[in-house]
Amino acid sequence: FKRFREEYAPNKRYAPSPDCPASEVSWYDAIAFCNWLSDREGLRRCYEPNDESNYAAGVRIPDDFLQRDGYRLPTELELECLSRAGTETNYSFGTAGGLLGNYAWYEKNARNRTWPVGTKLPNALGAFDTHGNLWEWSHDLKDVSKRGSDRVVIDRDARLLCGGAFDNKPERVESGDRLVHYPYELKYSYGFRPARTLPSRQ
Repeated sequence: FKRFREEYAPNKRYAPSPDCPASEVSWYDAIAFCNWLSDREGLRRCYEPNDESNYAAGVRIPDDFLQRDGYRLPTELELECLSRAGTETNYSFGTAGGLLGNYAWYEKNARNRTWPVGTKLPNALGAFDTHGNLWEWSHDLKDVSKRGSDRVVIDRDARLLCGGAFDNKPERVESGDRLVHYPYELKYSYGFRPARTLPSRQ
């Protein structure tokens, strides 16, 4: 993320080391990064800048964005499936809250800061930090009725974040919990996890 945005300077109070995950990232920042990474790898972009060539209100989402091979934000369902790792319990490792500290940075063990990714145990899919550390932006709107028809992004349409953060209680880092914020908002506990759609096999 620092290579993408040279002026990026995370809050040292919450991200004291350079290997902490990128935080204080808005939804717009996250999709701009996804397009930048797609361009670097010669992939097809999943988002189109607004008429002023900015990533802000007016960004367009192509109808086929889920079929494109570029980087994008995961849908809410994708993030939940990744977090659950095939389980139906509150956490990917089951319901035993006493095990949470083995898998997640949260209120009890994080000392009010983020930590480098991969320093806790992964889930059964090999994914790290699906519980805690940072809330992760999803592609999706809060309003389910508008999903699939939100081809021009507007600021007042709130979007979902998943996974919980380092300053949250155990119930906030469960696989099914959500946070709702507007796409221009950023906070020390907001981050993201880029995704790509696997090409279909013919």
